Amino acid sequence: MSVTDRARADRVPVDERWLGLDRRSRTPALVVLLVAVLFTGVLPVVNGAIDQDDATVSGDVLLVGPGATITPPVGWQLESGLRDTDDPAVPTAPPVVLSRDGVTVVLTTVATSDSPGKVLDRYEDISGLTDDIPDFTVNGPRAGFTTDSGVAGAVESVSGADVEGLAAAFTIGGDGVVVATATGAAGQLAPVLDDVRTMLRSLRMDGEAS
Repeated sequence: MSVTDRARADRVPVDERWLGLDRRSRTPALVVLLVAVLFTGVLPVVNGAIDQDDATVSGDVLLVGPGATITPPVGWQLESGLRDTDDPAVPTAPPVVLSRDGVTVVLTTVATSDSPGKVLDRYEDISGLTDDIPDFTVNGPRAGFTTDSGVAGAVESVSGADVEGLAAAFTIGGDGVVVATATGAAGQLAPVLDDVRTMLRSLRMDGEAS
């Protein structure tokens, strides 16, 4: 058989072609194409969405409890919580969890008519802080702390094995107290302490002046 005859024998009949391609090779070709699209287009988009940080930006307001909000400093990672622009249908705001440079700040609301001081007296019963931190201790005397909008509270320093932190509580009405903690490994809290204080001072109730 000549080269010409062999080429004619290998030629795909017209009725077995699709868009000029051999129908018999269409499925493998499409699989290769889809895999290429997946790796060059879809996966990078998915990975980008997963890896994207949810950092706080200027103007963010986070829901802490019934009528209570805070304005976080820019650049903190929002691990948990709702912004005031999120779905208002959520019946109860989850705890706010923010992190930065190894420090984690948690704010949540406790249903109680006790004063902030009394809440801190039994703080370990509410948050499990002393269970989570070995060698837990209060570092100094408790101090009063009032937010920029006039919400009264109390704050104290705490520490444990290789951990340092701050605990605070604020009255947000007759039947609620906002409890906050900021904890990190030894030496990590000091660099962001101003941010933490700014965060606590921003706590306000609906209807109060900003």
